[in-house]
Amino acid sequence: AKDVEVFRVLLQQRLPTLIQHFTKHGVDPCLFANQWFMCLYINYLPMQVAMRFLDSFFYDGSKMLFRVGLALFNMNLKALLQADDEEELMTLCRDLPQTATDPTKLMECAYDHLL
Repeated sequence: AKDVEVFRVLLQQRLPTLIQHFTKHGVDPCLFANQWFMCLYINYLPMQVAMRFLDSFFYDGSKMLFRVGLALFNMNLKALLQADDEEELMTLCRDLPQTATDPTKLMECAYDHLL
């Protein structure tokens, strides 16, 4: 659970507008992040993207959990901020990893703002 708390702080620092939006609608994005972290995104990202994540994870370490999580939220920021109720926001968060269909784009975004 320590990783999730670190991720919560990173989200607050990097995407404060999004955190305010989540809070307004009573959604905790870290519930999803916890699931992603527990299985190293394997059950959530498309397979090709998951393999690319694992390469980066084994090379750069656990900070990749955070980088990819932030990248997923960042890449979908517009849609997340446009969600106007809890149910829509929860559905978007649940499906967030599946939106990462291009492993190169995800990794570029993950490395864009190094931790």
